[in-house]
Amino acid sequence: MESPSIREFLDVREKEIKNLRAELLRELREIRTAKDAIEAVNSGGSSQSTSSRPTIKEMILGVLGTNRNGGSADQIIGWIEKSYDVDIMRSSLSPQLSRLKVDTKILQDDDTGLWKLSPRKMPPFAGLSLPPVLPPVSPPQRTDLDDLIGSTDHSSEDENQ
Repeated sequence: MESPSIREFLDVREKEIKNLRAELLRELREIRTAKDAIEAVNSGGSSQSTSSRPTIKEMILGVLGTNRNGGSADQIIGWIEKSYDVDIMRSSLSPQLSRLKVDTKILQDDDTGLWKLSPRKMPPFAGLSLPPVLPPVSPPQRTDLDDLIGSTDHSSEDENQ
């Protein structure tokens, strides 16, 4: 009998690890739910979650704000796990990316496929070289001095000559 190839072994092992990860993530969610319930009981509040954990959309904006070149969905998941110690499933991330895109808070680069903050959501000094937006300048107001000196607008005099 022939032994499995390295490729077959790796495929089987990858599937085992993915199944184990899914089980661990389910257990982690149960633990967090239990902790939130205990915190709610101890604080005398309702049974709703009292966790101060940011939403998925807030975490996406946070990691894209620190990774200015943008990233793929898988990179964003990794950054969230590293920054927030939260495991996000791709199936949970994708709808939030779409919602943020519709809200024009992020965009997806057509050439690279990377997700980035839209320019108006970039944090200050995020490498943007846009000129500052200056307020519109209104014309100077007429003063009493103008009445004494007379109008400085000589355009009507030029027309009469």
